[in-house]
Amino acid sequence: MSEWIGRDIEDMALFAQVVERGGFSAAARYTGVPQPTISRRILALESRIGASLLDRTTRRVHLTEVGRLTYDHVRIMLVEAQAARNAVDVLSATPRGLLRVAAPVLIGRSALPLVVNRFLKRYPDVSIALELTSRNLDPVEDDVDVVVRLNVPDHSQAWVDPLRLVRLGFYVAPSHPGPIPKDPSELTGQKIFGATRGPILQTLKFTRDNTETLVPISLRLRANDVAPVIQAVESCQGFALMPDYAAPQGWRSVCSEWQLPSSQIVALTTRHGRKQPRVKAFIEALKEGLI
Repeated sequence: MSEWIGRDIEDMALFAQVVERGGFSAAARYTGVPQPTISRRILALESRIGASLLDRTTRRVHLTEVGRLTYDHVRIMLVEAQAARNAVDVLSATPRGLLRVAAPVLIGRSALPLVVNRFLKRYPDVSIALELTSRNLDPVEDDVDVVVRLNVPDHSQAWVDPLRLVRLGFYVAPSHPGPIPKDPSELTGQKIFGATRGPILQTLKFTRDNTETLVPISLRLRANDVAPVIQAVESCQGFALMPDYAAPQGWRSVCSEWQLPSSQIVALTTRHGRKQPRVKAFIEALKEGLI
């Protein structure tokens, strides 16, 4: 009997990931378990239960009535299991176990790799599941230990650790052939490629001392990753609009005497989860590495 109970628990945990991630492919990416394996194990679980848990379509999966009831109990079971694991972890002074981290693509590709690599080298008993996403996750609502994101979200119950201020700026590649604008008004009509959010047509507010100026710009490209922006700037001999942490080494700042509005990179954790040694150590690594 214990063998079947153990198999049910493992398969129910996979079932919960399919529900929470919205499908088998997303669950496979998150857990590292191949999609056919997840599908086969949930079919076996349904066979043992004697009822269907999921209605499967080409686009998405939906809970059946039995599936919804099962998921409600499974979620409670997993929360209690995680709480038990957390209690054990708190007793250990050495960071160990799986650390689940989520971050926006731009931060994850530009600012996090060095932090993550240093952390993994320093703490060999910790594994990291890093999810780069355009969704604003929350550690209280989602199955994540640490969420790195811009600005403090509204109505969140998470613990917030400020990490560093971020400023948008204009940058130009070392190979840029023409003159470099010194006044923001000279940016209007230029070829601009943005690693940023916002519309293609927008008006930016620049400040210098007590002076403000509004400058309309048009983005030739807007991306949530810095790599295509860098390639476009170098190919088209234009200007990049990107956060200061994403600017490649050797690129020159444009209109450096003027400033655009700043944002704050923060780390979100649950109040209980923050006590875990691996979470505490990663927060300190973020503060040290995102200076």
